[in-house]
Amino acid sequence: MKNINLPIEQAKELFSLDEDSGILLWKKKTAKKVIVGTPAGSQRDDGYILVGVAGRVYLAHRIIFAIVNGYYPDEIDHADGDQRNNKPSNLREATRSQNNMNRAMQCNNTSGAKGVYFVKRINKWHSRIKVGGKYISLKYHSTVESASKAYYEASAMLHGEFSRGAY
Repeated sequence: MKNINLPIEQAKELFSLDEDSGILLWKKKTAKKVIVGTPAGSQRDDGYILVGVAGRVYLAHRIIFAIVNGYYPDEIDHADGDQRNNKPSNLREATRSQNNMNRAMQCNNTSGAKGVYFVKRINKWHSRIKVGGKYISLKYHSTVESASKAYYEASAMLHGEFSRGAY
């Protein structure tokens, strides 16, 4: 999906940023319902904050990153994984691969551990990690805890700062 970006100069005219909270505040009245000094935007079901300007909708974290850094990168990662946390210190430029490394466990995961699944035919837990578009096997384990530990150790080593620690 191609991101639609609000021109940076326009963003600076319309919004001020409370850097401590990561909230955009209206600086200029653009519509009847806009009240200067109040937070801009509303939360989408997935946690991202959307801001409407002149009939278009923009992602607040992209506007915040651009106001602080002076450009729009292709991808922005929320370091702590919380899409509602738009503090500038939590936003970082990332590649698509790095952004995916920092993803939470998928909702359809049945093992309860990221990167781990059960192999019935051998009655063992298998852990694997994706690097450079390819999966690397982290062997079979007797327990889900052991397989999970192998995943998180490999993630710390291979994904570096984009590793999502055990939760």
